[in-house]
Amino acid sequence: MLWAKIMRPCAKYCIFIPALIIAAGILVTSLLEADVVREITSLKDKTLHIWAYALLALTLLFPLTRINTHHWRQYVITWVICCVYGAFIEILQSCCTTTRVGEWLDILANTIGATIALIIFFCIYYLWHHLHTNTK
Repeated sequence: MLWAKIMRPCAKYCIFIPALIIAAGILVTSLLEADVVREITSLKDKTLHIWAYALLALTLLFPLTRINTHHWRQYVITWVICCVYGAFIEILQSCCTTTRVGEWLDILANTIGATIALIIFFCIYYLWHHLHTNTK
């Protein structure tokens, strides 16, 4: 009985687990030594940044919109979180690694990825909402 009371409030935050896993994956891969990363990736670096931050933004948007009603603040908060997180990781690369450097173009690619994700989510949500309200 007590366990159910404790877990009930925590259960709604479990939907953020995918976003936390992706954020952790971005952090770990961003701080790997450069030689290891070159062996892992075959795509262009900036493309990987765009995909990673688009995925992070999408996994943040879905839980936020399930907890609250849709509002422009959710989009702005998600975008800011992704941009600040991307800039923070670039700073960590410059300060904490010897073979990696933070780049302004990586921060720009992160921002582009988050922006693309918001546009995609916005289009999907409003298309779904429009189709759903017209069928009633």
